Amino acid sequence: CERQNGALWTRFTVQYNLFAGSIVALGSDEQREELISEQLSGRLGCFSFTEKGTGVLSGAGVETTATFDAATAEFVINSPNKSSCKNWISQGMYAEEAVILADLIIAGERKGPHLFWARVADAAGGKQQKDSMARPIPRAGVTVDSNPEKTCMHGLDNATMSYKNFRVPLSGMLSRFCEVTQNNSDGDEDEDGKATGSEGKGRGSSRTRKSNSKGRSNVAKTEFGRTACGASISIAFWFK
Repeated sequence: CERQNGALWTRFTVQYNLFAGSIVALGSDEQREELISEQLSGRLGCFSFTEKGTGVLSGAGVETTATFDAATAEFVINSPNKSSCKNWISQGMYAEEAVILADLIIAGERKGPHLFWARVADAAGGKQQKDSMARPIPRAGVTVDSNPEKTCMHGLDNATMSYKNFRVPLSGMLSRFCEVTQNNSDGDEDEDGKATGSEGKGRGSSRTRKSNSKGRSNVAKTEFGRTACGASISIAFWFK
């Protein structure tokens, strides 16, 4: 049964499938290269995706907004109401980085859901005195709280995450299929043929849903294994 550690395996799928996997699938070549160095640093990441208003239908609705500020070349991320608060974010209490799902707004026009990679917290005590057991300190504009205690998988933290005028640099938008520049407001295609309009948005959303579905199926598979293990022990005890 020790091999069926649901908390540990969930951390693996969050770190390498949902967080890093989204960057690999939807990030530019430069972002992929940056991911390698970030992983070597040992910093944890999370997938700031599911919102309270959607329940278990992750991604079915997105109220979190990312408004492009052309003057500073940044995205300003906000959680406009309670239902837009990110919920049950696995590894969120100890993550220093996050991939955030938000509705992109440019010049007042909604462009649909996009993913943004950002540093959301800093190690307690700074780089020189990092305490691996201490919770990271959320950056300005980021609020992280713990979900209620669960009945199982106590080795996995789950968090709520909300944003208020949290600024993400232009380079933080995952841009393999869709990008924004100060001179290009999410247009059709750039000179290299990269989709920056609805086509890119569609492909990106599809891959995001696939990653999320894969992560959830892995969690379900692990818990099924734990249940089977428990049942086999109970049956063996009964026939002793």
